[in-house]
Amino acid sequence: VFLGMVTGKAKASADISMDQFGLTPYFRDFEYGWVHGPRKPEAIRAILARQGLSAAETAYVGDAPSDIVAAREAGVTMYSAAWASTVDEAAREELRGLGPDEIFYSVADFREFLRGRV
Repeated sequence: VFLGMVTGKAKASADISMDQFGLTPYFRDFEYGWVHGPRKPEAIRAILARQGLSAAETAYVGDAPSDIVAAREAGVTMYSAAWASTVDEAAREELRGLGPDEIFYSVADFREFLRGRV
């Protein structure tokens, strides 16, 4: 399984977060925030091109409505992470309304979904 990271954060900030959670060793390619504004669909496609992956074999996990839109624009499967304490019922309804391929309300549910798939 290949893991790449697309984030709106600057490299330094993303590196701190990744190190804090002990995730850095698991990711092999990164696309960071851009000074001129959001560019997640382009960043997703850039990682796919560098790694020789097709959109059909790729999934994106995100926690915001804009992540669903970006994944759709890039043509990849979208898994919505709705487990943050800041995600209330109105936010969950907005995520559901955008039609992610799957929506997860807890990390445990997401982990169970991944079991046997990766």
